[in-house]
Amino acid sequence: MTSANLPLFSVITVVYNDAVNLQKTIANVAEQKYPRVQFIVIDGGSTDNTVSVIRKNQQVITRWKSEKDAGIYDAMNKGLLLAKGDYINFLNAGDTFYDPHVLQRVAEQVNATNTEIVYGQALHKSKIEGNVSFIKGKMITPSALFRNVPFCHQALFVKRDLFREIGTYDITYKIVADYEWMIRYYNTKRNTDKMHFMKEVLVEYDTDGFSFKNITQGVREKFTIANKLFYGRYFVTGNLYFLFDRIRVLIVIGLYKAGAMQYYRKLKYELLTKLSFARR
Repeated sequence: MTSANLPLFSVITVVYNDAVNLQKTIANVAEQKYPRVQFIVIDGGSTDNTVSVIRKNQQVITRWKSEKDAGIYDAMNKGLLLAKGDYINFLNAGDTFYDPHVLQRVAEQVNATNTEIVYGQALHKSKIEGNVSFIKGKMITPSALFRNVPFCHQALFVKRDLFREIGTYDITYKIVADYEWMIRYYNTKRNTDKMHFMKEVLVEYDTDGFSFKNITQGVREKFTIANKLFYGRYFVTGNLYFLFDRIRVLIVIGLYKAGAMQYYRKLKYELLTKLSFARR
């Protein structure tokens, strides 16, 4: 591809009081062997060393802003206002592209398929009880989309024009606004014809962060989305699936209170590791 044919990617990183992980992501973006990248950093008004890290890396960062926001999706919407790229990717602080040629390979698929959304897989890592990892991400079908979140947000490359057509993230959802946006996309298009799946790992991130407030709120938000946006048989199956998800969350919380969380997570990640790598 000549440079004239290369899509411009806007990579947006949102951060709050996470200077170390931000530096990790900045260094990773700088390693990409792709010439057309607009790198945007949106900071939520950090009080640690985050802004100093941003200022130190201004040769890599195209645009940045530091001010209070109403949560992660509000910060992402602010990044969208600064974005000039043909396609948008959200790579949060601590997340990294899998290798230095990811953007090049995504660009090749963008040009070859002329799709609105290109997406791939993510390698999740956990350091508890040793290094275990598993791969998340599969082809998005209506049945999968209306049951769970079958994609990793960081592994999505979305045509910027779609945020004008579909709208930006609804910040009333604090945990799963990206999922709500994808449901709105599907309800507008009524198909996945303009979505292209790359069956390969595009991004990597740690999954050791755990918040019961987030996990329970996420399930509540899924119920809200189902009742607001699901239709037909998806309304029934989606609500049933989220009910089972709620039960799973209650079990996990019970395990945590019983001091058995580390054993649960070890078994979970080791099983997911075996399954995900067996399917590659």
